Amino acid sequence: MANADKPNGFRFAYTLHGGPPKIGKYKNTAVAIYPGDLVHLDGSGRVNSIASTETPIGVAMNYVSATADQTVYVYDDTANTVFIVQADGADISDDTGTGNFFDPLCTAGDTTTLKSQQELDSDATAEDTLILIGKVDRPDNAYGAYVDVYVQIRANTQAQVIAVT
Repeated sequence: MANADKPNGFRFAYTLHGGPPKIGKYKNTAVAIYPGDLVHLDGSGRVNSIASTETPIGVAMNYVSATADQTVYVYDDTANTVFIVQADGADISDDTGTGNFFDPLCTAGDTTTLKSQQELDSDATAEDTLILIGKVDRPDNAYGAYVDVYVQIRANTQAQVIAVT
């Protein structure tokens, strides 16, 4: 069975402590952010969608347009939060994926649906931003291209975060 190619960005799955996820409130730069985008803090303390070499502080929960200083809610406890994300077209198997490190594929969001298009880049591991925990167990989800997987953000800047409200 082939998996469908339907990237949706990063979606909250569960917390390691079993409680509700921590959600921070930030302001954006003058760039659109889509729900499911990995975000980072810029030099002025505002969030922006990441490029593959930047360190994420979490995952955006809501859409904001390219107008600066809008409120962005972020799952920002990366040490305790697990997300679901689709891998890109390169095959991932149980033997080659689980426990390994990967990078995000930082594609621009869909301006029609206002959804994130970010994925796990199953080829590149230069930055090692994500750790793959395992495959999402669903009948319509098989190892291979476009598999939905559980990941945790490995690069964590939580100790340095100062929210701008």
